[in-house]
Amino acid sequence: MERIHDVLHRAATTASDTVGWIVDDRKIRFAEMDAWSDRVAGGLLRLGIRRGDRIAVNGPNTPDWLAVYFGAAKIGAVVVGLSVRYRENEFARILSDSGTRVVVTVPSSEDIDFLGMLAGLRNRLPQLEAVVTFGAGGDHVLDELWSTPADTVLLAEAQDAVREDDPVMIIYTSGTTGRPKGAVLTHGGQLAAATAQAGHMRLGPRDTLPVAVPLNHVSGITCCVLAALVTGARTVLLPTFEAAAAANLFHTADLTIWVGVPTMHTLLLNQSRFTTVDTAAVRLVVTGGANAEPALLERLTSSFPNATVMNLYGLSESSGAVVMTPWGADTETTVRAIGRPLPTVQIKIADADGTEVAVGETGELLLRTPSVMAGYHNMPAETADTISDDGWLRTGDIAWTDNHGFITLHGRAKDMFVQGGYNIYPIEVENILAEHPQVLMTAGIGVPDPVLGEIGRYYVVLTPDAQLAENDLKHFCSDKIADYKVPKEIIIRPNLPMTPSGKVHKATLRNESAQPGARANRSTAAAEVVAGPQSEATTVGPIGGDMPRGHNRALAIQVRDGSHRASGSDVCHTSRPRPRLRAKTRLTHHLKEPAMPRVDIDLSGTICRQPHLHSRKCPRRSLRRYSMGKGTNLIVNDAIGSQYSDSRKAGCERLGRAGPPSLPPAPSHRPKVS
Repeated sequence: MERIHDVLHRAATTASDTVGWIVDDRKIRFAEMDAWSDRVAGGLLRLGIRRGDRIAVNGPNTPDWLAVYFGAAKIGAVVVGLSVRYRENEFARILSDSGTRVVVTVPSSEDIDFLGMLAGLRNRLPQLEAVVTFGAGGDHVLDELWSTPADTVLLAEAQDAVREDDPVMIIYTSGTTGRPKGAVLTHGGQLAAATAQAGHMRLGPRDTLPVAVPLNHVSGITCCVLAALVTGARTVLLPTFEAAAAANLFHTADLTIWVGVPTMHTLLLNQSRFTTVDTAAVRLVVTGGANAEPALLERLTSSFPNATVMNLYGLSESSGAVVMTPWGADTETTVRAIGRPLPTVQIKIADADGTEVAVGETGELLLRTPSVMAGYHNMPAETADTISDDGWLRTGDIAWTDNHGFITLHGRAKDMFVQGGYNIYPIEVENILAEHPQVLMTAGIGVPDPVLGEIGRYYVVLTPDAQLAENDLKHFCSDKIADYKVPKEIIIRPNLPMTPSGKVHKATLRNESAQPGARANRSTAAAEVVAGPQSEATTVGPIGGDMPRGHNRALAIQVRDGSHRASGSDVCHTSRPRPRLRAKTRLTHHLKEPAMPRVDIDLSGTICRQPHLHSRKCPRRSLRRYSMGKGTNLIVNDAIGSQYSDSRKAGCERLGRAGPPSLPPAPSHRPKVS
């Protein structure tokens, strides 16, 4: 297997006059980049940088960034990817953890003075020896590094010492699940991922694709730059993503491939200039980096009529792509599944013990491939938890495979929350919400609830002309997914926090939800009974405070109708042989979770609260029995939001029997993920 600078040198030798990179009106040939990065490598050697030393790079997508990357690779130095969106705490943590000796950075970006920031951090980073700038300022200027020709003997010795399994880059995870971890990627790993992806995409010298995703992430450096380099394709660098600038590329850059993350696709398709774009030359559209909702994939298909739309799935820990949609897949399959593993990738769906489950069953997606990272920098315990002794990488994603080998994701294992005994994956609900034409973006998390343990809170960004309320979106979902999956809370807001790689930063949402003043976690284990033509629904919470699962809990049902504006109530307990439910009566009954709150109501055709926890005799569609009078419309929302409704003749008269009937004990194991 080759090293990264070998691939660059081969392109410079076999296609010396071919343009490899474009930014604005500037065109850089392969031979030019090879010579340019030689000079950068020589300059780094003069600074004392040697094989294994870390160099952090902070800047937008530019040829200068790539010159530092290739120059570092040539001498065995390791590039630590930084983002211009990082703040001081992130810089301090990453530079300290990685042991960075030299930082190459833009002097400033927007409102951030990086030189001032780094000056303030120097006393906390004793290993940091020099700051080099893309421009004026700092200890050195990048122009100085390449202004002097490299010492060819010293450079050749340094290049010869580099091995395929040497680290070439440390990419820090975005921290969506906690403390960022530095994934150590090797020369061979990045090239293995890039080569497999390029072969699948059938890339070649006639292709042009954009690099709108950041270079400090595998989506930019591996999936775009290196995948193009190994086949001689051309890339167009966008310093930062702006939808209007991206739309202009279709007029100016002769794109044959469009690559981006779902957020970028959405913003591009909603850009007014895109309506005038001719996409006929685009043969392939690739979406990756985060889950693409079915509605977005359908829009991409219609907006690029001559293109094949493919999903791309990869991780920082896998150096790049590992799963893609195969050629010839139908639209329905592309919408449902992320694809099949690339030829160099083995996958399996495993249970918590790592045992492979059967086709169609759900578990964690594991993969084994030459592109798997060397490990997490300075984190041996976390590395051992993530990579098994026999090389299987735990992705943390929940998935299942069908009989044709297609992989369908259910979401992140750590995104899953348990609501009233049900495992709920926000990705499923997010996809439903995204189908609404007035929804632009959405993200769901689980938040604590005193009765159900957790409930779903979904944040939604609407289109500019939208006029939707929380209940409108809940009603939209109620017709499309099981009642217990319908969001308990929906918060409409103007934007969502994003990671530098274009994903929604759910850790920020979780932190926000935990702050004082966030929406109160109200109890959802309540019931509503609406009786009569002019009814008032009263939501009543649990009685007697929060109690652990498996203990008896009291719930209240209160009825108010047009003829009985009850201000008081009678309390009837299950210990009474024949409790009565009247317009002025509040019935308190006990339920033993996780069994269903049973009151023998005849609500034909409704669904069991937790059928998978009941005895085998419990039908999925079960019958309850109410004795009711004329003209009553009854609606009961149980503790997980399942809605039961029925219409009878006359007002509520008598409840035959309250409390759960005799049931076998619920199984102690967690319900199977579905």
